[in-house]
Amino acid sequence: MSAMVKGRRSITEVIGSDRIKKTYREAYMEDLPREVRALQRLGKYDHFPKLLERGRDYVIVSYVGRRVRKEDRGRYRGQALEILRELEEAGIEHRDGWKDHWREMDGRLYLIDFGACSFRGERNPGVRKFKQRGTDREWVDRLFK
Repeated sequence: MSAMVKGRRSITEVIGSDRIKKTYREAYMEDLPREVRALQRLGKYDHFPKLLERGRDYVIVSYVGRRVRKEDRGRYRGQALEILRELEEAGIEHRDGWKDHWREMDGRLYLIDFGACSFRGERNPGVRKFKQRGTDREWVDRLFK
């Protein structure tokens, strides 16, 4: 299995059957430490990718499946609410909960991409201007009806 997605902020590549390599584009390198820190905080939970390796401009994380299909979203509402509770417990606001960041594999829901997240109790001066289109809860309510 090998697939590559070239996004505006990063290039994501499936390597092997169980890992994803996300290489940050130069203009978005400030997102990398934030993503690493969030994944470290969330490592004890089962609804987030596991951080496997970090390099100068990349992270390698565990593969967590495919995007949740629209017709399947309703059955994942309970897990989506559990993810919100885990984020709150870890002191993280994801801030970018659009549909492509919700993945499913083997009946489990996952949330990915923490490059735009913020941390409770911190000013987060490094967080670039980001047009947030709703709170994390609003995303869950909109996507997982």
